[in-house]
Amino acid sequence: MIYSFARDQNYFIGAHAVDSSLLKKIQVLTEDLEVSRRTLVEWQRAILEGYKVRAQLVKNRGGYVIVDMDNKTIEFRKKRPK
Repeated sequence: MIYSFARDQNYFIGAHAVDSSLLKKIQVLTEDLEVSRRTLVEWQRAILEGYKVRAQLVKNRGGYVIVDMDNKTIEFRKKRPK
């Protein structure tokens, strides 16, 4: 669902927000799951940051994705992290 929406929105390249109707659908779909505690703002940030990293992977024809679950960050690196 998110992917097809993203595809129609040029994979959120240059986007600063995610359509509220998509965020509300995510909220409904996850209402019985642990992630239901996440706010719409958190979902928006996760989607935009994730697609920002995706764009870098496509542009560079690969790379590494570093996720820090404690600090809630995701980043792209061209070279393998040490």
